[in-house]
Amino acid sequence: MPTEPCVDVASVDRETRLALLRLVVLQRAIEDRVLVGSAEDCVGQIERWQEEIGLEYLVLRFRQAHATGPRHERIMSALRIFGEKIIGHFR
Repeated sequence: MPTEPCVDVASVDRETRLALLRLVVLQRAIEDRVLVGSAEDCVGQIERWQEEIGLEYLVLRFRQAHATGPRHERIMSALRIFGEKIIGHFR
């Protein structure tokens, strides 16, 4: 997803401009604050944070199981993968 709109925002209606802005803001949040993607993507993001800001610690929150969220098994799988592939990479 590009971080800059690919259209002349002056030529689109207000609703479209707001939608484009939300995409840009979401992309920036993902780049700077959210770990999302494959284990390799997450390792790369953590390594970038280490280089750019001297990251030493992470505070993590995984999605919780509830009526509209992921199933418990999927969350446990994500935790297992995080422990094995991501934490394991930095040991």
